[in-house]
Amino acid sequence: MDPGGQTVVAWSINPSAYIDEYEFKTASFEERLEAADACQKAGYKIAFHLDPLIEEPTWRVDYQAVIDRIYAQFTPAWVSLGGLRFNPDLTKIMQQRFPKTRLATGEFVTTPDGKKRYLRAIREEMYRAVYEMIHQKQRQTPTYLCMENAIVWQGV
Repeated sequence: MDPGGQTVVAWSINPSAYIDEYEFKTASFEERLEAADACQKAGYKIAFHLDPLIEEPTWRVDYQAVIDRIYAQFTPAWVSLGGLRFNPDLTKIMQQRFPKTRLATGEFVTTPDGKKRYLRAIREEMYRAVYEMIHQKQRQTPTYLCMENAIVWQGV
């Protein structure tokens, strides 16, 4: 189908190790980039959602590698950033289904929307760092926070 310059196709993407660890039965990092490449070659605009950002001990290095790979191959129409968030009821489900998961063991706070999120200071630090990684590659890339309130936007 001819995109006519009007269609953007977007992928949620995370470091390969995070996809392997946390994104059960989903496309691999390489499969997502291959699909994005095929769409780009067919004339579609490409975008990426770094969502959910996951705080691992090596997150800075891991997300830098993601940004490096994206910008080696694509000029994204935009990149959105979203921190890990989940309904509090999912904590028990995660622990039952995936007893070794580290996702539910971090410091989380229940926010006004009822979701569990990393502490605001952690989210803001991650957003600022990844935003800088993106804008060191391409200043013109529209970058935004998804699923965050005005206080966090202003803090970042």
